[in-house]
Amino acid sequence: MNISEMMNLLGLRLEDADKVTFTDVLKLRALNNGQLKVANLVHPGYLTELQYLQDSPTIATGVITISSAFTYGVLRGQQGIIRIKDISTGLWLTPIDMMDVKRLENTYLAASAQNPMFYVFQNRIYLQPTTISDVDVYYLRVPAELLYPFTSNQADSGASTTKFDGLTGESLSTTNDAYNGAVIYNIEKAAYFVVTDYVGADLEFTVSPAAGANFTEGQTFYFLTHTFDTLNLSGLDCPLNEALHELVVSFAEAECWRMDNKQPRADAVLQSAIAEVKLLNEVYKEPEGIGTDGRKQ
Repeated sequence: MNISEMMNLLGLRLEDADKVTFTDVLKLRALNNGQLKVANLVHPGYLTELQYLQDSPTIATGVITISSAFTYGVLRGQQGIIRIKDISTGLWLTPIDMMDVKRLENTYLAASAQNPMFYVFQNRIYLQPTTISDVDVYYLRVPAELLYPFTSNQADSGASTTKFDGLTGESLSTTNDAYNGAVIYNIEKAAYFVVTDYVGADLEFTVSPAAGANFTEGQTFYFLTHTFDTLNLSGLDCPLNEALHELVVSFAEAECWRMDNKQPRADAVLQSAIAEVKLLNEVYKEPEGIGTDGRKQ
């Protein structure tokens, strides 16, 4: 389902198809929260759409700082790091728990070039041995927010830290000042800005505060306030597997009923959603590894 379809389904479940009680903005927030809940609760095997390869992230003396070296946030913290591969040797690093780090002091158990390891602590990945200089990191990314992205066309505005043009064909308004006061988020800069002026004929945004470096062509933005965050949602799909879309709607429905002070209805929907998650996790079958016996015991 695209996001517009999910919002319509949510409106029907809430018996509010005319949007009298629940606005589009509120339902969109509930769907975003529902999406994150599903991603955190279901087995990782159902989240292949969120798998991401970060090739050659910056390493400083055996340490990778996730917030600055990764393109996306990591879902579920340490559990979201699926695998790490040493590019120079082709060996996969063995994950160890923070509580087991002390055992590395034992020379028989210590990490080596032939037996590399890693652990995660405080938003950092620590590689052992620290001489490892180039790795590939496979991880689960935080699902993208259910907001329609629009793109900068910096070639029209020229170099600037306060102005950029939108791209034609992305449903942006041609009315002057249409987005004044809106808060927008820039993915590449991981920064928030307020629109102080908008020229509809040129799709030109003026924002505050000034960015640390010039805006560039192809950067991605989201509207975060006003009704603009529901822009063109029929052109945007939920990033999770389609089989999970109705489950996302269920968690969003429970949240909306709770906000409407209808706790019994919220509890009923939430219990049903949690039961579905439990069933999905129970029936998931782990792939059989090399050298394992696939016969039933």
